[in-house]
Amino acid sequence: MNDASARFQGTYGYLVGDSEHPSRLFLARHGEVATVGVLYGQMDVPLSERGRTQSLALAERLRPYRLDAIYASDLERARWGAEQIAADRGLIVQIRPALRERMFGAWQGKTWAEIQALSPEHYEAYRRDFLTATIPGGGETYVDVRDRVMPVVEEMTGGGDGRHALLIAHAGVLRVILAETLGMPLRHIFRIELDYMNLSIIDAHPNGRRVVKMING
Repeated sequence: MNDASARFQGTYGYLVGDSEHPSRLFLARHGEVATVGVLYGQMDVPLSERGRTQSLALAERLRPYRLDAIYASDLERARWGAEQIAADRGLIVQIRPALRERMFGAWQGKTWAEIQALSPEHYEAYRRDFLTATIPGGGETYVDVRDRVMPVVEEMTGGGDGRHALLIAHAGVLRVILAETLGMPLRHIFRIELDYMNLSIIDAHPNGRRVVKMING
């Protein structure tokens, strides 16, 4: 064992990881959309001009960092920024529909005020327990989101083999990933604030442990 490895093993490596060079996953929420305040869910809507500027600013921010792969939801608001960053590096975006935002069924495209007026009983049930409440029109739960998203996280982190990947997706998806990494109940995901195009970072070690290095930075 070399000196560097000895120092690593002398810390909390047995709890948080077993590698000095884990895989690193950069997470970014997409930029601002054209109309803020609408529950878009899986509707495909474009970025605003400000959202495009935010996306290009992230590309500049990430320029000093190695990226081996870039992933994105197939929805335009996530895909556009990922494509700008990928083109700058000669990479191809790995598009994954499983990384879409939560499906909100009949509520998609509406404001919360409109939802309250149109389906007050479902709205009140959602306010009481957003995790398990039924959303009319085939809406998902966050458990459904977790079950489709986390297998893609396994793919992105590559078993802790040292690769660096960027994911641009949606606030709901990223909150679920961070909550699962922290072992936090999904009921508490809204304790995690995620601004447009800010970064969170997760390191993934070969022993299967993941460590959150930064949130919304």
